[in-house]
Amino acid sequence: DFRSKAYYLAYTDTVNALCSLFLGTVIHMSIIRTKTREIMQRHYIERQRDTDKLTGCVTKAAFESKLKEILEKGGTNGTLLIMDIDHFKNVNDFYGHVFGDIVLHTIGERLHQIFPKEAMCGRFGGDEFQVWLPGICDARDADIYLKKLLTDARKIQTPDERMKITLSIGGAVSPDNGDNYFAL
Repeated sequence: DFRSKAYYLAYTDTVNALCSLFLGTVIHMSIIRTKTREIMQRHYIERQRDTDKLTGCVTKAAFESKLKEILEKGGTNGTLLIMDIDHFKNVNDFYGHVFGDIVLHTIGERLHQIFPKEAMCGRFGGDEFQVWLPGICDARDADIYLKKLLTDARKIQTPDERMKITLSIGGAVSPDNGDNYFAL
């Protein structure tokens, strides 16, 4: 351009091009930042919606949806555990809902600490929990985790130490006992 245009016109074109490049970059970065913020907010809202606030476990609806998706994609090898805190109504009635919430919170924490990172832990209902153990298709492998969980649950102390917290646990292995969520 410097050879075919007058010097001042070529200089003006160069300055305009550089300003446009700079302005375009600033606008582009602003759009990227806004889109990134939107995506992060959407993920935050989804995480809040799908996570039980008291236990930190996945909600019933989110657990069911995610497990259905896993099983439909062919990830059918695994074990589904469903557990219930024994006599939890008595715990709530006798020691109060605040202590009941402490028990639920503690069980939720222990599920996340005991089971492997790949496991999906969910709160099924009031005092019921679910755990999906992908790749574990032998009751003996799941039993290692369950013994630790049962031991830890018994360590939860009631204020007067008269009751022990115990769990009832059932399990189904996929694909042996079923290859979809409802069958398991």
